[in-house]
Amino acid sequence: MKARIEDEKIKQYPVLPTVWKNYMNFRAASTELLESEGFFDVVVPDSDPRTERLGQIFFDNENRYFTFPIEPILLPTLEERKQTLLRQFEVVQDDFERLISRCERIHGKDHEGLNTAISETLAMQSQTVTAINALPIIEAAMAFSIRAEDIEFYKAKFDPYKF
Repeated sequence: MKARIEDEKIKQYPVLPTVWKNYMNFRAASTELLESEGFFDVVVPDSDPRTERLGQIFFDNENRYFTFPIEPILLPTLEERKQTLLRQFEVVQDDFERLISRCERIHGKDHEGLNTAISETLAMQSQTVTAINALPIIEAAMAFSIRAEDIEFYKAKFDPYKF
């Protein structure tokens, strides 16, 4: 990728133009010609997307290329992240509570299959809350997610009892 400064702004070119000014086949032009027209390489530095992000592109005069500064992402504290995860999971728990209530209204509280689904779901909820509370470090807490496919697996247990 190349970039150049145009009207005091950096414009990135994923693909160079075929024709530039009076130059034909500009994409195959020499580095010297490209640089004389202001086109320089874009160098993307390595970064850890969990803890860093790329800042605004700039021209590095010393190295003669465009690049990005690496900026740290301010992570929440471990407790803040745990609280966020617990709040997110409360929404899931509320959905299950409504689903269970609806199924119990239809089939009663003594239906064996429904009670099995409820028991398994409550165990999953308890295990998830325990797992969140047990997260030992912020990196683990940032990597922790409540997977939609897991939630759907447990919701599917109620399919036979919805109607």
